[in-house]
Amino acid sequence: MHRNAIYHLLSPLPTGRKVILRLAGPVKGWNASLVRVGIYLPFMAMAFDYSENLLIARMITDPDHASTGLIKAASVFTLLKGISTSASWWFIAMLGGSRLKSHFSKKPVKAV
Repeated sequence: MHRNAIYHLLSPLPTGRKVILRLAGPVKGWNASLVRVGIYLPFMAMAFDYSENLLIARMITDPDHASTGLIKAASVFTLLKGISTSASWWFIAMLGGSRLKSHFSKKPVKAV
């Protein structure tokens, strides 16, 4: 049971990274370091989400000891999750858009 839970917790990592790496292959006009940072944005959002969920679970299971610091930390993780999720979708949309642009801007080869 314990191994199964860890597998489901980490299962989005390989699949998500493969999709983003495939999308982010060599993209004309993009800085390689920007692409490297952008690849990790969804995983940062996932880490912020897990942290937020852990803090909220702690507040639910032990409401008598839920301090204002714990509530503020959960709120900060919520904001960070929202910002990193929005940045991730922006990054993926921009990569997809530049992929489509480069795909459709190729000149057709004339048959001889």
